[in-house]
Amino acid sequence: MAASTSTRAELARCLRDENVLPAGMLERLESRSSDTVMPLGVILRQRGKLTMSQLVELSHIQSGNPGLRLGELAVGRGWCTQADVEEALVVQQRSVHLLDLVLGEESCDLAALSRALVRYAKLLEERMDAPASAK
Repeated sequence: MAASTSTRAELARCLRDENVLPAGMLERLESRSSDTVMPLGVILRQRGKLTMSQLVELSHIQSGNPGLRLGELAVGRGWCTQADVEEALVVQQRSVHLLDLVLGEESCDLAALSRALVRYAKLLEERMDAPASAK
């Protein structure tokens, strides 16, 4: 989790340093954004619709058949309802990445955004090139 938070902070810093948005707007968007999209199975588990053993079994089945959807498998086994899956999908779709929010703002300076993304990519590249002990 620390790496995810660090990566998010680095992206926000790059966006802030390049003045991609007016002051204060980026902070408001940060508070509305998510680092990642939560997997459907995790949402169903957190809502008490699947047990851990059921989630593990479904994940195992899905790993051998990537075209199968976890929600369909769970409903097919009678472990949750279609309504449970649809509610979890709504939760999953509410996850919005910071860049999606930034791009949706009319005041977004696209040239500054390009510069910020180049800086961010270089930071990620440096992290990947760093020795494992430094990560």
